[in-house]
Amino acid sequence: MTNLQRDKLDACNRVDAFNTNNSNAIKSIVEYAAEQTIFANTLLSINTALQSQQTAARMKAILVLSLKAQMANTLVKYLERAVVKATQLGNLDLANNLNKPATYIIKATKNVAVAKANDLRDLLQNNLTTLTNLAKEDIDEITDAIAAYNAQKDQPQINQQQRKATGTNPLPGLFKTAFKAIDSMYKLVNSYLKNTDDNNLVDELALAKQIIRTGIHHTGIQGIVTKNKLPQTNATISIIGTTKSAITNLNGEYNLIKVIAKTYIIQAKNENGDTDSITLKLKRGQILTLDFDLK
Repeated sequence: MTNLQRDKLDACNRVDAFNTNNSNAIKSIVEYAAEQTIFANTLLSINTALQSQQTAARMKAILVLSLKAQMANTLVKYLERAVVKATQLGNLDLANNLNKPATYIIKATKNVAVAKANDLRDLLQNNLTTLTNLAKEDIDEITDAIAAYNAQKDQPQINQQQRKATGTNPLPGLFKTAFKAIDSMYKLVNSYLKNTDDNNLVDELALAKQIIRTGIHHTGIQGIVTKNKLPQTNATISIIGTTKSAITNLNGEYNLIKVIAKTYIIQAKNENGDTDSITLKLKRGQILTLDFDLK
């Protein structure tokens, strides 16, 4: 959902509240009911489309996190035995280069994680004659795990771009229909109620339907907190050094809004005290997706 779409949804919700709060005054306008019905049905479709997109994105994000963890754990499984063999042979340089925890991969950004995994896989492969407790089949298993993650890691962004390119995203058309109905409702309120005792409703609806371009203020962080692939409810996400924090919902989702653009350490902590921290640089007008997989 873009910043402009957030602004439009905010305007639609304000118009919806206007209709609810002023139902007695506007029911005398005969033509208003038809436009209000179109608007209400379209707003329902907008929220349904948003929920569908967010659910799909959430499931895809969980899948990507799972594949990343699988890639890291598969790699570490063979790294650990390789470190022992290299140490036994007195090849301490090789042992040190291979001695990496799963977090070395998991905490890295997408492309960096793949690059690190490939480098370690190649290091194992190039030393198979030395690391006699490893086989080509083990390298193939690592390669498959890397390929599985690499194939899916960019899919959420690709899906969004494809909807835009192919015109399959229903939101632009739905917002167009909603605002056409809003404009008609405003014209009716202005025509019937201006210079009457309900004249204040004209200005009230004019303000409600205004698209307030707050996009530049929509700087924040959102994401999902999981542990062992399960969403963490009531986990706390804190921006270290500030008082700003958020609590995850039943789906493990959180949303930190109106955050000043700068570099932060973001910490996630569940009710059992499991924590994870990630450093990020937040730019003005940016909504960053930051997922946590607690250990």
